[in-house]
Amino acid sequence: KTIREARLKVQINDLLTLISDGVIYAGIGATLNLGWNWQNASAYTAEKYDSTLTSARMVNIIAEKCNELYIGKPGDDTTIATVKIIPQMEVCLFSGPPKNPADDRRLMEDFMRPAGKKIVCGGSSSNIASRILGEEIEASLDYLDPEIPPIGRIKGVDLVTEGVITLKKTVSIITSYFEKKDEFDFSLLDAGHGAAKIAKMLIEECTHLHMFIGKQVNPAHVTNDTFYELSTKQLVLDQLSDVLTKMGKVVTKQYY
Repeated sequence: KTIREARLKVQINDLLTLISDGVIYAGIGATLNLGWNWQNASAYTAEKYDSTLTSARMVNIIAEKCNELYIGKPGDDTTIATVKIIPQMEVCLFSGPPKNPADDRRLMEDFMRPAGKKIVCGGSSSNIASRILGEEIEASLDYLDPEIPPIGRIKGVDLVTEGVITLKKTVSIITSYFEKKDEFDFSLLDAGHGAAKIAKMLIEECTHLHMFIGKQVNPAHVTNDTFYELSTKQLVLDQLSDVLTKMGKVVTKQYY
């Protein structure tokens, strides 16, 4: 086989796209006489791309255009692969009060120290963050989804949400993204409620996640002196960590 090699210098936000001939010939004999062709496919990709879009969203945009040209009936395999050059992006997530209340300040100091975006999940966690940071919690009354509690706001924190219910939905969205890939519905990330905001941040704005986890037991999660594991925040946080690790994110966990 003849193998050709190209070398080029890349910069942050550059997007590299590989396509099969199913893209070039999209629409041939149906909506276009000779198909989409390379020049048009290249120009369309350049037109639609901006630095806020992830490589996955660009694949989705190009694939939808091909499907449109094929009128929903592809005549050839349509394969699209993209690579986007991104910087390291860190996110810190704090959930659950420490087992010993004396560790509240130490946890918050550890949580605020790294660079990057900050997420606080849970009512008790939010109260701790508010007290240590000296900032009030501003509660929102906007129920964008009747099943997901509304978000809150604390100055110095990027996102404040409810705990277990929101995190369970977050895990569900991220798992769907990981498993469905090209069939994923990106509107799930743009829904605006707390779970969607966490999922969007962890999928599209995070390469390294630092989790700060308090181990104090929530009485609401205890039944007949035993833990109902399926509803505990710890299990949900473990599920979140596992799926993000499978996606290639670097995840660290600290317990208090």
